[in-house]
Amino acid sequence: MNVTITTASKQEEKSFESDAAVYVITSEDIRRSGATAIPEVLRMAPGVQVARIDSDKWAVSIRGFNDRFSDKLLVLVDGRSAYVPLFSGVYWNSIDYLLHDIDRIEVIRGSGGAVWGANAVNGVINIITKHAKDTQGGYVSLTHGNVEKFIAETRYGGTTKAGDHYSIYAKSARRGDMKNLADNTDSSDDWEMNRVGFKYNKNIKQSEDSLSIQGDIYDGKSNQLYYFPKDVTQEVSSEADIIGGNIVTKYNKVFSDDSKLDVQFYIDYDSRNITYLDRSNRTIDIDIQHYYRYHSQNELLYGFEYRNVHDNLRKNSIDGVEYLVFDPDKLTFEIADFFFQNKTEILPKKLFFTLGSKFSYNDFTHFSVQPTARLSYFPKENHHIWGAISKSVRTPTRWEDGMTRVTSVNGANLGTLSGNKQYDDEETVSYEIGYKAQPMDRFLFDVTAFYNDYKNLRNLLYSSCSGEICTDIDNSEDGESYGGEITSNLDVNDQLRLAISYSFMRLIMTDGGAEYAENRVPRNQVSLKSYYSISRNLQWDNILYFVDNLTDTSRSVDVDAYTRLDTRIAYSINDNMAVSLVGQNLTDHYHQEFGASLYSKTREIGRSIFAKVEYEF
Repeated sequence: MNVTITTASKQEEKSFESDAAVYVITSEDIRRSGATAIPEVLRMAPGVQVARIDSDKWAVSIRGFNDRFSDKLLVLVDGRSAYVPLFSGVYWNSIDYLLHDIDRIEVIRGSGGAVWGANAVNGVINIITKHAKDTQGGYVSLTHGNVEKFIAETRYGGTTKAGDHYSIYAKSARRGDMKNLADNTDSSDDWEMNRVGFKYNKNIKQSEDSLSIQGDIYDGKSNQLYYFPKDVTQEVSSEADIIGGNIVTKYNKVFSDDSKLDVQFYIDYDSRNITYLDRSNRTIDIDIQHYYRYHSQNELLYGFEYRNVHDNLRKNSIDGVEYLVFDPDKLTFEIADFFFQNKTEILPKKLFFTLGSKFSYNDFTHFSVQPTARLSYFPKENHHIWGAISKSVRTPTRWEDGMTRVTSVNGANLGTLSGNKQYDDEETVSYEIGYKAQPMDRFLFDVTAFYNDYKNLRNLLYSSCSGEICTDIDNSEDGESYGGEITSNLDVNDQLRLAISYSFMRLIMTDGGAEYAENRVPRNQVSLKSYYSISRNLQWDNILYFVDNLTDTSRSVDVDAYTRLDTRIAYSINDNMAVSLVGQNLTDHYHQEFGASLYSKTREIGRSIFAKVEYEF
């Protein structure tokens, strides 16, 4: 609860003092979870639904609306947006960083639109890597197992003569197949990813100012068997090439304790040549914000952001059929916004009121406003009651605006799903209330309840064209959701820590949820975590998950409830070297977690056992 976070309000604050539903996954949590991929780490956060689709694809969302490309969740890496403008989702296999060098992952459940803008509807996930000065020296690790075939990581950090810190790293990973649900055969969906990157933090002498530059490039391959509907289902084996990279520059200027300026600029590029689509995307973004305490009881944060996106969506033909087409195939579009957030101390150290809003412009729907009002009350030390009312929007993407996808082929007749140039913003009004407390030194808990009112959601309109069923999308769906999350931590003693979290959610759509099926949300999720330091050199860690069933048969997301156990045993040979043995999904040899991705079949997620060796110098 005393961890410093930045995502909830774009300013440094204690997690306990934040007027939002915050969960922080620390570097220790990441290490002791035994996870090898960021989506697997996110399973520890309450209110987050993580479902593995196949070897390199995950469906990740907060408070519902889960899919491979969850469009109501904003994902950031060190403040840089990682969502794909084409779908408003995330390619999780592209975010394959060294987990050892992640400082923390801040998970904000609830609306973040007033600060972060469009698509931060149900939550924000910010992956924050360590400062270069905290990654000095060398690090090497090797991982091998039945699913994690080979993962090699290395990093070296040093200091220049001027006192500047730097680090460089490389990672190479090979992951194996999952199983087809229908017949338990290998699904041919293995993948590999190679990545190199750097971070440079300049030491500005006799000043609190800071300058950092970081970047990385990656190259990989994702294998997949696709099944295209052409008279008789057609099977096509594919190897998608994945290429991308980014560079991010940040400058922080401290004028005084009451005035600070932050500037961030980044360029991001990614390219994927998939069987049905060859796409590339370039994003340029500049973000400027200023913090100003203009009164002893009032502090103001305001800022501007401009983003320019250019994509190139080259259609691919499979035996004369173009299964996915965008109109136009090339597009440059812009997003600009201004935000402010004013925090007032009404009662000294007791009662605080925050009012803010984001004012945005985009080339699809033009203007939107996303206000928020938040109240924090500290009745006594280590007790915090808070509430919030917020409005957020999700702006259309190229998927809604100009996509045509073939859903069936019967001779010369095509069944299609088409976008809508008139598609409007989806709107959500969120109500939240929470209570955080640490009644004793070794025990803390956090309780949150929420209600969301959704308007103008995506719906499907069916019609007949050329003897086939054709489908268009519009904004005719409404809905509501409600639920809550409870999490608590107990340090039993200096050797044993326990944590438990429970999430409940109910999603109800006006006409049954033609597109956003309400039965694609697990009503109940539970996790139980134990960290046991048997001795100075030996650790035994366990995480038990329960995920309720999903029954969206219209999208083949018909999943039985399952229980998953992950365990890790680690032994430190000396101060520099450690070995660990990890088992994941130990309760099931195979189990399904979600439906199939586009033009693919449903997979089962298998048991994984691997060993890891780490050496620091």
